[in-house]
Amino acid sequence: MAFSRNDIARYLFVMIWMIINVALFASTYMKYGTTKKYHYLRIIVKGGLPFARGAAMVLNFNCMLILLSMCRNIISLIRSNLNCGWCGSIISLLDKNITFHKYCAYTICFFTVVHICGHCFNLTNLVESQSKADTEIEQHLSQLDNPWLNPIRESGVDPVSGLFQTVAGVTGVVMTLSLILMISSATELIRRSYFETFWFTHHLFVVFFGCLVVHGTGDLLRFQTNMDEHDPEICDNVNYWKNHSTSCYKFRPQLKAPGAMTWKFVIFPMILYGAERLLRIYRSFQKVTILKVIKHPSRVLEIQMKKDGFRCEAGQYIFLKCPKISHLEWHPFTLTSAPEESYFSVHIRNAGDWTDSLHREFGANDGGMKDISSCPRLAVDGPFGTSSTDVFKYDVIMCIGAGIGVTPFASILKYRQNKSYSDLKIQKVYFFWICRDEKAFEWFTDLLRYLEIQMEEMNMKNFVEYHIYLTGWDTKLAIQSIIHQGEEDNITHLDAKTQYGRPEWSKIFKGIGEKHKGTEIGVFFCGPSGLSHVLHKKANQYSNPSTGVKFCYNKENF
Repeated sequence: MAFSRNDIARYLFVMIWMIINVALFASTYMKYGTTKKYHYLRIIVKGGLPFARGAAMVLNFNCMLILLSMCRNIISLIRSNLNCGWCGSIISLLDKNITFHKYCAYTICFFTVVHICGHCFNLTNLVESQSKADTEIEQHLSQLDNPWLNPIRESGVDPVSGLFQTVAGVTGVVMTLSLILMISSATELIRRSYFETFWFTHHLFVVFFGCLVVHGTGDLLRFQTNMDEHDPEICDNVNYWKNHSTSCYKFRPQLKAPGAMTWKFVIFPMILYGAERLLRIYRSFQKVTILKVIKHPSRVLEIQMKKDGFRCEAGQYIFLKCPKISHLEWHPFTLTSAPEESYFSVHIRNAGDWTDSLHREFGANDGGMKDISSCPRLAVDGPFGTSSTDVFKYDVIMCIGAGIGVTPFASILKYRQNKSYSDLKIQKVYFFWICRDEKAFEWFTDLLRYLEIQMEEMNMKNFVEYHIYLTGWDTKLAIQSIIHQGEEDNITHLDAKTQYGRPEWSKIFKGIGEKHKGTEIGVFFCGPSGLSHVLHKKANQYSNPSTGVKFCYNKENF
C-alpha cells in the first residue's frame, strides 16, 4: 500500500528515535538514581539529580542530531548515490530533514526545562546541605574538603550567586537565553514576515554550541571510586565514620569527577557542519556571471546566471546571497532552468525585506531595469537535491504547485521537452496550478504555452494535462470565460481552461487512479503545509492494492 511507501518509514524512524531518547533518559536516570557510586551525592543533592542527568543525556543526543540534519551537502551526496530499489523510503526520510530538525528542537526545549528544574532543585539542596543540613551525615558529606563532594564550599551562599560562580551556571544561562531567542524567532509568523530576524537570531547556535562544549568542564559532580573498601550503603551512618575500628573510618570515600561528556556527542557533527559552512564561504567567492534579468508580472524577477563547474538536476534548489544587501544572508530558491541549458535560473517573488531589496538592486521596483553591467554581484551555494528530483522514476506524475510553489516544476517541464523521449520513463504528466488571483498566472504561462506548442509539433499533445485553478472569484472573468468557450483561455491563453474555485481532490485522485491501474504514481507538491496535509491524506486514501494503484506522495522541503 502507499501508506507503507508514504508513511511507514517516517513513523518507524520517529519511533526508533523516540525509543532511543527514552532509553537514554531511563538508563541515565537509573545510573544516577540507584547505582552505589553516586550514593553519597544523592544524599546531599536528593531527588533532582537523576532527572537533571537523564535530561542532559537526551540533550546531548539531540544536539548531535540537530546539526547533522542541517548538513545539506552531505544529505544531497547521500541522496544522489542511493539508487537501489528499496532506497525510496530512505530518500523520503532525507527529504524530511527540516521536519526532523524541528522535532529535535522541540525535544531540546522540553528537556532543557527538565534539566533546569532538576538543577535548580539540586543547587538549592547543595546550599542547604552546606549551611543547614537536615542530618549529621549530610553535614559531614558537605564538609568533606579533599576531595570535596559539595561544590558549594561556604555556608549561607545565595543559590543565584552560587549559580553564577560556576562554569556550568554561566554557560547554562547563556545557552538558555540563546535557545529562547532561536525558538521564538523560528515561528512561522517571524520566518515568513521577518526572515532576516529569523536568520540572524538563529545563528546564535554558534554561541549555544560553544557554551555546550564547555558546560560540563567544571567537574561539579563527583562519584565514589573505592566502593570495595568503603561501602557507601553501609557507611552512610556518620557513627561508622567516627568508629576507628570500622573500614568506614580507615578508608575514606575517594571521589572523582566524570569529566565533560557533551563534546563527545557534538564534536563530529560540529566538524561536519563546519566543513559545510567553509564550503559555503568558498562558494561565496566564486564568480557568478549574470546573463539576463527579466521582470515578470506579479512582482516576479527572473535571473539567468552562469558559474564555472555548476552542474544541476531538474528540481534542485540553490542558496543565493547578494553581498550588497547582506554578507551573511543566504536564501533558498528552486532552479527553474533545465539541466541541459547553458545557464541556470531562478524566479524570485517580492515577498519580504530581502527580496524587496534584491528587486530594488536590479531596478525591478521602479520600472527601469538596470543594465547587466551595473547589477549587484551574486553568490551561489548548491545545488541541493529535493523530492522533485525523483520525478523521473515514475511512469505517471502529478505536479501540484500553489502560487510561487510552481517553480520546481518549471525545470522539470523544460527538461522533458529538451530530453529525448526514449530516455525517460514518464509517460503522462498531470500538472495542477492553484493561484489566488489571475495576475499570478502571467509570469509562468509563457513556458506553458511554449510547451503546448512543442508537444503539438511532436504529436504528443496529451503528454501534459493542465489543470489551472483560480481560487479568487472574479465575476467578470468568469463571464468572459463562458463567452470565449471553445477558444484559448482568456486568462492564461492556454488551450486548457482555467477553472474557478478549489480543486476537488477526491474526484481528481479517484479519476487518475482509475485511468492508471497497476501504476505507481508520483505526487509532487510545493506549497503551504495545510494543502500538503490534504494531498498526503488523499494519496493514502486512493491508493488501492486491489487495482495496483499507488500514489507516492512527495513534498518540496528546503
